[in-house]
Amino acid sequence: MYHYVYKIEIPGTSLFYIGKRSSKLPPEIDPYMGSGTEVLKYKMRVKFILETCSSELEAYSREKAILGDQWKTNDDCINQKPGGKGAPSGKDHHWFGKTSAYKQTGKDHHAFGKTRSKEICDKISAGQQQRDSSTYLRGEDHPGFGKNRPTEVRAKISEKKTGVKLGPQSEDHVRKISEALKSHIRPKVTCEWCNRTMDVNNATRYHGSKCKLFVK
Repeated sequence: MYHYVYKIEIPGTSLFYIGKRSSKLPPEIDPYMGSGTEVLKYKMRVKFILETCSSELEAYSREKAILGDQWKTNDDCINQKPGGKGAPSGKDHHWFGKTSAYKQTGKDHHAFGKTRSKEICDKISAGQQQRDSSTYLRGEDHPGFGKNRPTEVRAKISEKKTGVKLGPQSEDHVRKISEALKSHIRPKVTCEWCNRTMDVNNATRYHGSKCKLFVK
């Protein structure tokens, strides 16, 4: 693992954010650009590596020292709390060993049968609007549509992906994949004009009208 302290600057402003990061990737190619609420409000962000550290604890210590009290005395600083180790992680985290709500479905989910209030819905909507558009836009609506990535960026992506392999899959995992694929198989139908059997999607979207035109 690599541990480092970074600084995020918002182009066109004097705003900045200081944070600590632990990553499997070297700092110079780590794509992480901060995840704080205030940071994510800005689409354009520039990251600078301030220091690299030999351990996570050292990185937390250096973040705390570098940030100091700027989070409450400097209006340009968008940190919302002091530096240093924040929420507990690993075995110290309150969710450690518990099933994530994202994995609970149906009646097992803690929100099953509950209706969100309008206030909550408005907060969720406002939060979604602040997301970086690149995380949900597709096609021509995507900010990167039609743009070519620089050669050095493509090289970094290629280097990151090269040699990445999935681990061995258990029989249970293979069975679940097989069942999921079978559930997506579309039913077959036979054309009343030419007696050809085909996928129902093709029959309704393409084949039907064409066949009627040519079959007498």
